[in-house]
Amino acid sequence: MKINCDGIVHNPLGGASYMFEKEIIPYILKQYTKNIIKISVGAQPNSSPHFGTLETIALSFVLASNIMKYDKTRKL
Repeated sequence: MKINCDGIVHNPLGGASYMFEKEIIPYILKQYTKNIIKISVGAQPNSSPHFGTLETIALSFVLASNIMKYDKTRKL
């Protein structure tokens, strides 16, 4: 059996990507009225390092940095 393919791949966005294609920081800041925001990240210390865990921790720092750049009145 021969299967023809045009070589075009469709990679749909997943999960919240449909809501936050561009601007997630303004949405997050609209949800919180307080000036201090705490970002909590959890990891399981008794297992070997996992790329997903490292990525999650790194992204939490990037999120905090972008929130502070976007809104100078907020503290983290």
